[in-house]
Amino acid sequence: MLGPLILAALLMYLLHPAVGSLRRRGLGIGASILVAYLLALSAAGVLVLAVAPVAARQGQEFFADIPRYVRHADELVSATRGAYLRAPLPSPVRRGIDREVGALGDFVTGAVTDAASGLVHVAPGLAAYALAPVVSYYALRDLFEMPDLWSSIFEPAHAVTMRRIAGRVDAVLGGYLRGQAIAAAMVAALVFAAMTALELPYAVLVAILAGVTDVVPYVGPFIGALPALVIAAGVSPAHVLLMALAIIAIHELEGSVLAPRILGRSAQLRPLSVILALMFGEGLAGFWGLVVAVPAAAVGRVLVRELFRWAVRPRSL
Repeated sequence: MLGPLILAALLMYLLHPAVGSLRRRGLGIGASILVAYLLALSAAGVLVLAVAPVAARQGQEFFADIPRYVRHADELVSATRGAYLRAPLPSPVRRGIDREVGALGDFVTGAVTDAASGLVHVAPGLAAYALAPVVSYYALRDLFEMPDLWSSIFEPAHAVTMRRIAGRVDAVLGGYLRGQAIAAAMVAALVFAAMTALELPYAVLVAILAGVTDVVPYVGPFIGALPALVIAAGVSPAHVLLMALAIIAIHELEGSVLAPRILGRSAQLRPLSVILALMFGEGLAGFWGLVVAVPAAAVGRVLVRELFRWAVRPRSL
């Protein structure tokens, strides 16, 4: 059930600015949400009609071509390994390279396995995902009615505190989720542009996969890069090199420009905190744990700061 809840939260925070704008223009909360949904569905419908047929066709062709791509990739790996074994490297250097390559292989294999397992578990629960827009609708209503809710539950002084905490949590979650959606869309567009420039097939399919997997920090780019590199291996070693350089450039751009500007200001987490959150999330909930680890850690940071602020505040005697 974690997947549908994540989708509902994403819908809520993506639509929140539009609903707020409509509310300021005098529409009621219910009408504002419905209009925002209609606009979002119209935009999504145009996008699906433009992209879905191409992606479906490319998906069928890609799966039919998998044996050929695996064969080309295996030949490329064998040739690279042969050149490596013939290279006159000192034994300590060779042992170090073997150890690091083995560790990287284990990491990538584990990441792909976790992602595949998560996606496989999505399929049987597709009916639950249909409830996500309904959950998002009522969550949006509650979000705009929250000030009155706090006043009805708590005393005035405590209600002010709860409004402040809820506002900060909302700012962190909303900023992160909207920023992540923007960053993922930009990564998908850049991957599509790179594959199109190199005249590689299945550009739409791979770009969508790169955008989807980009929501998982650190691990996602590795998963999203594999199909592009496998497809490039089916063309030539030069295309593999160029595609690898393009992927590195895209994720360097994301890490140095997009993430600090779009995500860093909202999550406000140190890299070590992100890594620890990902490790904990993966151990607790697998693939979906990786997806929610960073926003959960960012919310936890807000709550811990508020708890500390409450603990050290001066108390009247």
